[in-house]
Amino acid sequence: MISAYCCCLGDESEAAAEVPLAQVLPDKHEAADLFAAMDGHAPEVGFFVVPLDMGMQPKPLGLDVDNLDSRGSLITGIHEGLIDVHNLNHPQQAVRPFDSIIGLNGTCGPISQLLRVKMSSLPAEPVAAAPRLMLGILRPDRRKVRLVKPGELGVQLKYTNSSTGIVVSHISEHGLIADWNASHPDTSVCPGDRIIEINGRVLNGREMLEHIRREVELEMTVLHYPDTDRSSLELSRFQRLKP
Repeated sequence: MISAYCCCLGDESEAAAEVPLAQVLPDKHEAADLFAAMDGHAPEVGFFVVPLDMGMQPKPLGLDVDNLDSRGSLITGIHEGLIDVHNLNHPQQAVRPFDSIIGLNGTCGPISQLLRVKMSSLPAEPVAAAPRLMLGILRPDRRKVRLVKPGELGVQLKYTNSSTGIVVSHISEHGLIADWNASHPDTSVCPGDRIIEINGRVLNGREMLEHIRREVELEMTVLHYPDTDRSSLELSRFQRLKP
């Protein structure tokens, strides 16, 4: 069984109403405490915080994102902008493609919804001093999954025609994925995981679904985003940044 449904997302190139900076900027004292607690190294898997200095003039974030998963914005591309500058200045805390932005200044959710502007822009109103944005980033575990038919995968999949891969929304008790999970608990596939590559090819949602249906042997790269530890010091302090 492969159940798939296509979620048609709106055109994210259109900006919604801008949010005043006072509603999205963190308290400077709370932000300073959080910076002091960070050791400057991003984890290979898990949650971390990226501070961005906006400067006195609005600058682009320089990100391409995929908002198929409502829990966060999947970074699919990085180009000239604030993130690129951050990566050059802080290579040990660099943001990578396939990291997921799960919050802004203490509020969790896709950043495009939190800022309520298109991803290439930031609020343009003047400020008295260069502010900082605090991005909550969740870095996935990359898992290799190998399946051989005959047999049904036993999953429901969520995708759009242009999405980066497909998101696993449900796993049945019986099927190739359930069998894999039973024999490979350390690299199991979970609801919310995203399949980004099949047999060495990175494909969009529709292409990937066609390959899953057609191919007999499937070697898949799966992004598994761990549950954030709500008791962790970093996330607890991050959530206190809510204005």
